[in-house]
Amino acid sequence: MASRTGRVFSTITFSQAFLYYLEMGARPISWKGSALSSDDELMIRVKHGDLDKLAVLYERYNRALFAFFFKVTLNSQASEDLVQTVFFKIIKYRSQYRAEQGSFATWMFRIAHNANIDHYHSLERSRNEVRIDEADVRGDGDPDDDILKKERSGRIKEALGLLTGGQREVLILSRYQGLKYEEIAEIMKCRVGTVKARVFRAMEKLRRIYRRLEDF
Repeated sequence: MASRTGRVFSTITFSQAFLYYLEMGARPISWKGSALSSDDELMIRVKHGDLDKLAVLYERYNRALFAFFFKVTLNSQASEDLVQTVFFKIIKYRSQYRAEQGSFATWMFRIAHNANIDHYHSLERSRNEVRIDEADVRGDGDPDDDILKKERSGRIKEALGLLTGGQREVLILSRYQGLKYEEIAEIMKCRVGTVKARVFRAMEKLRRIYRRLEDF
């Protein structure tokens, strides 16, 4: 006979659990339209030598970057290090920034994408095992319902851990950070159709793994 927990779990869909997991941590950042944003203006000043303005950009984006890296790597210490790496590279490559070619956020996440690739290459070389940290989940509402959501969210996290780093990254960029397919294509230097296919395949694989975990 199915347990009470199992019966209640059946009312929470995969999509709801995935959304609950994505909502943990920093909220998605805002992306600019066609007008020059304040982020772009700040980065232009950084580009021309006013490095103090980078502190403002750091305050605006360090949480979003940490959330991105944590959901991709599942490792808090690595995520903190990668956030620092991104801002070091922003300083190093500031002369390459072109506001007319895209938003600061898109440029920053392209750097983050490359930093994530370097991170995984480093792990492969050193053969270190990535440690999975426990997420800090906070929520309001009915305690029993919150516990169930947290447990279901834990399965989403476990399922994400069974995806490849690239599959996790494309899901987090599209579903958590809220980037458009065109922006992800620019970050990953590939075609929009390729991004759509990767997101679809990653979601399908995540759904299959998630359902297998539910059966245990």
